[in-house]
Amino acid sequence: MAVTTESLESFLLRLRPQAFPPETFLGLLHLLISGSLADEQGNRPFPGQSWRDLSSVLKKVRWDPSMVRQMGIDPATLAPRDRERFWYQAICMAKIDSPEAKRSAQKLKGWLDKFGYRVQV
Repeated sequence: MAVTTESLESFLLRLRPQAFPPETFLGLLHLLISGSLADEQGNRPFPGQSWRDLSSVLKKVRWDPSMVRQMGIDPATLAPRDRERFWYQAICMAKIDSPEAKRSAQKLKGWLDKFGYRVQV
């Protein structure tokens, strides 16, 4: 199943209004880039997003830039006017392949269940 930008957008828009679990944004990036999310049928609707595609979608859905603070990144050090570049820089600096990112992804397990997704890390 090919992923469309719209499906990732709608997924992120469903998450955004919710009370996002603290200190788990790194885990969300890890899951979206590694393709470790599965729906209830076992399909992987977001099979490994590229950093560029993900940064474009985060810009499009107007994801809160202050979330980068959870990863130890000061938003003032990133591109202030170009949000796509801002998110790309944040993803580059985030160490999404680290053990910390995997632990953060594990914390999202129960929370993402209510949206119909399973974490496979």
